[in-house]
This record gives sequence, structure tokens and C-alpha cells, in this order.
Amino acid sequence: MNLFESGEPDTQLPLAQQMIKMADDLAEFNCVNAFLCSALSAVMSSHEPLGEEVIQGAKHCSAFILARAQELKHSMDQVRDQYLAEHH
Repeated sequence: MNLFESGEPDTQLPLAQQMIKMADDLAEFNCVNAFLCSALSAVMSSHEPLGEEVIQGAKHCSAFILARAQELKHSMDQVRDQYLAEHH
């Protein structure tokens, strides 16, 4: 998956495969998030003034994190709803 493109949930996959994909997507998101947090912390700890490219990069990454978090929540909600529908 391209880290900066959304991944729509594939509701045509069996539930078990959707859950595996969701876990993989969440693991990838966690790695990106950890990297960005470390990078931003290092930049903010620097005594150098922030360049415009750093500021724009931070804005882009922040927007990605927020959007991807919403996508992952939507995917989890869909899988949860499908599970409940199949098991009730």
C-alpha cells in the first residue's frame, strides 16, 4: 500500500481476511506514526529555525495521520458490523 493513499476496505473479502488486512494496515500505520513522532520530536528539539519545507512536510504528515486514523476506524467499524451481522 502507498502510505499516502487511502485504502478502502474490501468488504468482498471473507471476514477473516478483512481482519488480517486491517491488522496489517494498523501495524503499518503504527510504524509510520512512530517514525513521524520521532522525526518531529527531533526537529522540534533542534535549535535551528524550521524551514518552510519542514513546516509543510509536518502539515502534510499531520493531515495523513488524521485521515488514515479515520479510515482505519471506519474499516474496524465495518468489520465489527459484519461480524455482528454474521454471528447474531
